Amino acid sequence: MTFDPKPWFIGLEGVKHSAEVARTLAWASTNGASGIIQPKDLRVRALSVPGGGVRISPGGFVIESKYAGAALQSYIGRAPTETTVDIPATGSSGGATRYVVARINDPDYPGGGNVPTDPDNATYALPMLVSSLSSSRTEIPLAKIVQPANTGTITQSMITDLREIANPREKSVIVPRPNVTGDAGMVLKSTSAYPDGEWFPNVGGQANNGRYDIPVPTWATRMQIRCEWLGIGVSSNPGVGGYWVSFGPGGGSNDPKHYTQFFGWNSTSGNYRENWIMEQEVNVRSEWRGTDLPFYPRANFTTKNSGGSLALSPASGMVFSVRFLEVPEI
Repeated sequence: MTFDPKPWFIGLEGVKHSAEVARTLAWASTNGASGIIQPKDLRVRALSVPGGGVRISPGGFVIESKYAGAALQSYIGRAPTETTVDIPATGSSGGATRYVVARINDPDYPGGGNVPTDPDNATYALPMLVSSLSSSRTEIPLAKIVQPANTGTITQSMITDLREIANPREKSVIVPRPNVTGDAGMVLKSTSAYPDGEWFPNVGGQANNGRYDIPVPTWATRMQIRCEWLGIGVSSNPGVGGYWVSFGPGGGSNDPKHYTQFFGWNSTSGNYRENWIMEQEVNVRSEWRGTDLPFYPRANFTTKNSGGSLALSPASGMVFSVRFLEVPEI
């Protein structure tokens, strides 16, 4: 018999399906990935009053089986409440590096533990403290703990997050904007210091010409902001300055609260065109998720020479893009 005779799912009364077929369903539905389900799941932190242990936040997880003969199978589990793991104190002989993992013990397979006397009340998924990580065990790493010598209290600075989301989502939003005849006259003028500067481009102060409202996915925890100013016209010797993007509530004011780093430009000759490109990854605040987040490309002069100019014209344009990522939340 080469096929399991009962695929998922036969609905006839009395048909019993194998655990292997159910685990194959879990493997296929998660693309064979292992990790946590959502960004906040199973985060390892110091105790609220630091002591000889750590706490693991509630959440869900999927773990691909590494047991021999269990190919294309995964386990799905959950921690409904916060869990505490004890960490032994180190002595004077030296420190210790340990790992907190979520492990599956399946007695159906060699190495999966002994068959319990009361199978229905036994524990098969549990957090564990191990001295090393292994890709051959049916487990996922949650955190690394580096503990100095003579230490019994675990602080947050000793904990490094190792979680990965099993099937992280991502979404890219790209807004190309070539200039047209009516866009003539976008000349950079501001000498206000970073992070103020001025919107660039900004035709006649119209928000829709210098602002991008981008919908933020409810699951996003990080975003990669990229902005390209294309075909900027440089005449004579305008000077030096910078460009960046401000974003979020207040990002369009003269005192923006959130902004990328300052990227510099230097145009000390004239009568040519140049491109500016910047990119940076930042956190997505929880209150921004599920909203339309405004972004404002900005620029300034740090040194402005008379007689020169720097401007966007009908032969210029922009490409603004945001890539949203779902990564574990710290």
